[in-house]
Amino acid sequence: MLTAHGATSAQKAATLAWPRPLPHDRPRDGDARGTRDSQTRPVLAGLATFIARNLPFVAQVALMGLEMTGLARPNSALVWADPADYQRELAEAVGILVTAGIPARIYNHQLCVLDQRLWPYAVRSISDWKNDYLDICRSCSVRDTCGGVFTTSGNRLSQHLRPVP
Repeated sequence: MLTAHGATSAQKAATLAWPRPLPHDRPRDGDARGTRDSQTRPVLAGLATFIARNLPFVAQVALMGLEMTGLARPNSALVWADPADYQRELAEAVGILVTAGIPARIYNHQLCVLDQRLWPYAVRSISDWKNDYLDICRSCSVRDTCGGVFTTSGNRLSQHLRPVP
């Protein structure tokens, strides 16, 4: 669980104790991106730990929401996970990255589904066509900063979507 400083004390101690393969004065370059789905959910914290330990030079880590296109669509029963169901894992991964000094960004997630402690890390898609909104979003107070839903989502939407008062 995130604390005011981004991670639990145990996460901080473990992250800070690891040897770094590269000096921190090296300029950061490149992004690491990963899509959140039912297959990656159990290893999210492990991925963040691997990146923090072995790739400290990345400029940011983008944790992406699953878009139901390509092979994801015919395999939706295997890969779909409601974002509301992996909040603990997402918060743990963000905490590990932030503690290691690596900027974390959460793309393509709806703010009403995300744990509020993760809102500072949530960003809208850079592709406007990916920021679509449902009718229930009209009265949402955070719509202008929300990632919305993919136009390709079909019926694979979180069951927890609701306007934020």
